[in-house]
Amino acid sequence: MTTTTPFQNLNFADHELPNGIDSEKIVVRNLSESKRAASFRILRHKVTQKDGLQSLLVTSPTQSCGKSFVALNLALALSEQSKRPTLLMEANAPHQSLASLLRFEPPECLLEQCNKNKNTTSPEWNLVDLKGFNLHIAALSVNQKHYWPTMDLFTSALDDLKTKGYEHIVIDGGQVLNSANANLIQEHVDGVLMVVKAKSSKESDIIEAAKQLGDEKILGSTLVD
Repeated sequence: MTTTTPFQNLNFADHELPNGIDSEKIVVRNLSESKRAASFRILRHKVTQKDGLQSLLVTSPTQSCGKSFVALNLALALSEQSKRPTLLMEANAPHQSLASLLRFEPPECLLEQCNKNKNTTSPEWNLVDLKGFNLHIAALSVNQKHYWPTMDLFTSALDDLKTKGYEHIVIDGGQVLNSANANLIQEHVDGVLMVVKAKSSKESDIIEAAKQLGDEKILGSTLVD
């Protein structure tokens, strides 16, 4: 992989987290001394034990298991110790939630940027810089439902952004079952984290999702209560 000048062709819109955001959704920031925040720092330690891990897909067997919650808080935990910024990318269309959760409107929707840059040899990306954190975000806009016409749009963006100097890239992905998107993204990342929901995720779905992805890149699973 060729690495360009760090953050070349990247533009940033600053965003400061407002007061009043649900503490239970951003535990690493709002409940930093809690057991739940500690669990994400433990998870950070575990995933970074894999040599050469830069990019990580966060997925789940089915929808509504807590992928965005895990992806966001893991990215925040990674950003605490990274020398270079961490990037959080949103691939979970049409169930995007990051911009709504963090209360910002992306300077430009990631899907629109992917479409614009698909035939460009030197694409530019408009990202959010989360002030007070070592974290950049490439998010989908919240004002409409989005559908990836082809995951090549997303993976091309991912491959380009991997060359920009980020220490870690966390992808908030979609569900595994009834979709090939997780498989397609998996080919472009260094590891996969499976999110399962306590008392909700079915054992049969977990087994089938793991079988669909294969065990080559799955680093493990994390339980959301």
